Amino acid sequence: TNGLSDLVFGEPTAQRLEGIVDTVSISLNSSDAQKYVDITRNRFGLASYQAMLDFAKDCQKYVKTVVMTVVDIIGEEEVAACQRVCDEHGLTLRVRPYEAN
Repeated sequence: TNGLSDLVFGEPTAQRLEGIVDTVSISLNSSDAQKYVDITRNRFGLASYQAMLDFAKDCQKYVKTVVMTVVDIIGEEEVAACQRVCDEHGLTLRVRPYEAN
């Protein structure tokens, strides 16, 4: 998921997942709000980054496993920065291979 369902629905949504899924994978995409908006070009702007992180933290209350993902082509420094973001928020990071097609 992109982790923006709270913004889409205008209310907390993580609890809806309780008992339905055992893992949620959320695309972190970047280590900061501006890069995130540049990559995702979502309609919610800079606030979307924090909303995505808040959703991920909220999911931890209701879903057994919450994983944040980034693609490997963002570079080692950015992957390390994303790992720090996840560490700060008690989240797990998975670096996945970029697939062009």
